[in-house]
Amino acid sequence: SSAHTLPELSDGQSFHLALAREDCVYFVGGHSLTSDSRPPRLFRLRVELLQGAPLLSCETLDNGISISSAIINRTGPTHRYIILGGYQS
Repeated sequence: SSAHTLPELSDGQSFHLALAREDCVYFVGGHSLTSDSRPPRLFRLRVELLQGAPLLSCETLDNGISISSAIINRTGPTHRYIILGGYQS
């Protein structure tokens, strides 16, 4: 295993939703540790498994939602999802 630091996620985030799709992991919402708030955020973490160490890139996307402490589930064979529970600010 290995640990990686990404500048886009350096302010800390807890209680977020995470969704894996193909070679990406999406982080939705969450609680910001530095500002003690739930900003509307969406990050896409792309993981490329190369020989040796993985190559990681993180991108901040503009269409996030302000939610924390929820779960997400795919609703069928297409890429449609439902968010259950949680707190929205």
